[in-house]
Amino acid sequence: MSTLLYQASSTGKIKFLEFSTNGAEFITTWGLLGGKTQTTVKVCEGMNIGKSNESTPAQQAIIELNASAWRLDMDWRWWRHAKEKGVKCSINPDAHSTHGLQAVIYGIKSARKGWLTRQDVINCLPLCEVEEVLRSKRG
Repeated sequence: MSTLLYQASSTGKIKFLEFSTNGAEFITTWGLLGGKTQTTVKVCEGMNIGKSNESTPAQQAIIELNASAWRLDMDWRWWRHAKEKGVKCSINPDAHSTHGLQAVIYGIKSARKGWLTRQDVINCLPLCEVEEVLRSKRG
């Protein structure tokens, strides 16, 4: 699966952000179109292989839903597909001041538009469930 997003920068240049997978690798590439790019590769591992609660590498990912309207983020149309694959979400306001915390409402609206429920967003879960999710990510 590969997702490619584009956005015009304030200077008129085109920025891009691409998420893709290659087996157990989760690859993120970003930068200016036709310019310098950066890539990160995270190798995910399945958990509890052979047990009833087995999970795939893709299910081990938690994707950030950045609530800032000025940031590139995963398009809301992809959240339903991610949800069907068992991927969890974390809504974050990308706040650099207390005023910026108000942006979280845009993240919530984007999550709702993408068919996410409270159970799909880890920072909407009770603390004991958040701790359980994070412990399961560590192995």
